[in-house]
Amino acid sequence: MQIHSTNPHVETLQTNVIYPMYYETKETVMGYLKDADSIALTTDCWSSLVGQPYLSLTVHVIDEDFNLRDFLLGTVHAPESHTGQYLYDKIEGENGLLAQWNLLDKDRTYVTDNATNIKKAIIDVGNKMWIGCLGHTTNLIVKAGLEKVNVINSLIGRAKNCVSFIRRSALAIEKLKSNEDFLKLPNLNVIQDVSTRWNSVLAMLRRLVAIKSAVNCTVCECGRQDLVITDDDFENMELLSNFLQMFEKATEIASGDQYTKISFIQRIIASFHKRLAPNVDDPAFIADLKKVMLDDLKTRYQDESVKNIIDMAAALDPRFKSHASGATRNKIIELAENLNESEYFAGLSQIPDTQSQNMNIISRFPPTTSTSTIQETIEDDIFNEDEHGNDNDCDFPLITLHQKLH
Repeated sequence: MQIHSTNPHVETLQTNVIYPMYYETKETVMGYLKDADSIALTTDCWSSLVGQPYLSLTVHVIDEDFNLRDFLLGTVHAPESHTGQYLYDKIEGENGLLAQWNLLDKDRTYVTDNATNIKKAIIDVGNKMWIGCLGHTTNLIVKAGLEKVNVINSLIGRAKNCVSFIRRSALAIEKLKSNEDFLKLPNLNVIQDVSTRWNSVLAMLRRLVAIKSAVNCTVCECGRQDLVITDDDFENMELLSNFLQMFEKATEIASGDQYTKISFIQRIIASFHKRLAPNVDDPAFIADLKKVMLDDLKTRYQDESVKNIIDMAAALDPRFKSHASGATRNKIIELAENLNESEYFAGLSQIPDTQSQNMNIISRFPPTTSTSTIQETIEDDIFNEDEHGNDNDCDFPLITLHQKLH
């Protein structure tokens, strides 16, 4: 008896299902994009599990209802050397992704990591606006300190050796669990760091501190006394973790995808400068860490055109406008005052309520690993630079204009 498969052939699926879905979706997305004057683009190169190289491009736009929308425009195979020209051709070229979506006539700004090749593709070859990803920039600033301060680099190295041994040994993992039970500690495994994510180092150190007694008992029982972590090392791990907590929270905020972040940059960078200022009470290794991180921070966001955009974004955000330069704020007031009354009120009718919009933005922040909420982080830990905890923001310029018109 011959059995016939009821599964549709791959070509049938492509012709009757996948292709129609793709073209229908593309038409819908192009509808959102066609009326946009300006767009933001993010892009990155990555490798599949089998090592094949790809490039992905995502577009971000604010629709007519003031909703932030993002669409993946495509993922393309990128097997050749990732030079600036090659990446430019894949994105901006005659047959690139933007051409396929009819977006070459749009005013556009790119946000990417700080890799030299993608910056060359966008700035040097493409002559387009480029802003470094805040999350990646924070990652580079912290990694510079962790790698260049010898005391910290050695501390992390010892932690990695201990963690690697336990994770590679089934016996050690079982002994760790047994020791945690005996010591009435939570059943937690050690965490291995990931080289491309500095905060994974932080997670590794925190976990070691949380189960330190069980960890040391485990390596001793396995005959690896050379991996025992000293009390001084555990104390330094805790000091380092506490110092880096603000940078971890900033990374979480920068990694969100449900809200715009450019208006945060100026405030976060200012908070970084404050946190990295020398303090006579700092342990020597923290003082060294601060210096290296501060030196790296001073090289970030220094392009004048980028600084102007960041400043303007801060000035237009009611939460952070007091941190914009006076020149930028005066320019906004001047532009607002030059509006005629009909234009002004027509514009107001298109602007959603500021307070409710801000609360919606804050409510979409990702959960934090600490007990405080992201909203508290914004108000207290990251963005509140007043030593007394006061917000010095003045009235929004358009409110002043509204009063004048009345």
